[in-house]
Amino acid sequence: VRRSSQLSFSILAILDAEVAGTARPLLARAMLTLIAAAERGVAGQGAGGELRSRVHALNILRHLFLDTTLAKEVAAFIPDALILTIKGFAADSWAVRNSSTLCFSVLLNRAMGGGTKRMSFTPGEFFLRYPTLCPGLLARLAVATANLEPGNGANAGQEEMHPELQPVLVLLSNLAPSQHVRDDLAHLAAFVPPVRQCLAHRNEMVRAMAARALVSFIPAASAPTAIDATLLGALRDPPPLTSPHAFRNNNLVHGFLEATRRLVRHQCGAPDLCADVAESLAARGDWHTLCLHLAARLPLWVHDKRIPPPTRLLLLKTCGGILWTPNGALQKLAPTRALEGGAAELRDAVVLSCDKLLAEEGEAGCHDDTACPMLEALLGQASRLLVRQLLADVAASPPDAPPQEK
Repeated sequence: VRRSSQLSFSILAILDAEVAGTARPLLARAMLTLIAAAERGVAGQGAGGELRSRVHALNILRHLFLDTTLAKEVAAFIPDALILTIKGFAADSWAVRNSSTLCFSVLLNRAMGGGTKRMSFTPGEFFLRYPTLCPGLLARLAVATANLEPGNGANAGQEEMHPELQPVLVLLSNLAPSQHVRDDLAHLAAFVPPVRQCLAHRNEMVRAMAARALVSFIPAASAPTAIDATLLGALRDPPPLTSPHAFRNNNLVHGFLEATRRLVRHQCGAPDLCADVAESLAARGDWHTLCLHLAARLPLWVHDKRIPPPTRLLLLKTCGGILWTPNGALQKLAPTRALEGGAAELRDAVVLSCDKLLAEEGEAGCHDDTACPMLEALLGQASRLLVRQLLADVAASPPDAPPQEK
């Protein structure tokens, strides 16, 4: 029953026998019947019979969507099959959950273009291709996040992960970020609040997938505004050191910073988008304002030992993503320091904060074996940023100039 033996290949051979290029009425009827059986089972077979019929139907659907000769004909059934398999993740039977997982992986590949080289669809392109999938996916996302506490409270994200949340976030995180949002696709903004809500989940992988999915629905042109208004701007600075905790919900802070880092990496990692960043800095625009806010918060957060090292590490990576390319080279944001705007102040804040962090943590040492690896990662990132700036200073200095002391 687990793989349906040769039943899938037998039905596939029968459907392949229909003449190509015709309406294929047998295939259409078979797909509708299989989707109905996979959702409810075949009535009149008893509890065990209905369960087996669901598993067989899911396995047969997986083979039909895998077959390349039927790819065009079965494409119309991808939305219904995707919603069906997402619901199957929450089934009581392990056999149904297992078959749903296998079928979902095939459907995801087919929905993204199939083949060895998958296509990159923006949310607008994807839901224009499968218009009936949008309301169904929103409904499953609402069900999966219904048990999460709304808002930024201390208990937000502490609930168990709903089984349907993972496949929905995996699908959304495979979409490519868009440059602008068309007026006729404004309804896609409905995905942002529930995905943003997942950034506070206690499961780190859920926060990472939600951050990837959120990047897909925030246009590149409005990325700094979204960061300053709904992510970084929504976080308060830590209270005075007399308070034992820096934040009420460290998971929420970590999730918001992870989404910020991914937005910055997408915007500053592409040469064409990085030119927009440089233009905004020179005009004292949104990126200038964001850099100033990061420069103001960096010393307060990086040196606060109440904040877990992974959270401080994300803040350093976010700042580094604006100032340096992924291979360590200095971002060409402006020909002069005056035109860099807030980026120049952010670079100074990063250098001073990293230098001070290495000096403080080097003297204090690590007394907690469980925290040492995370602290070492934080100090390693600080060292890399200092080395990158030192190399940039050496490259910019005249050949006969004496080396700068650091």
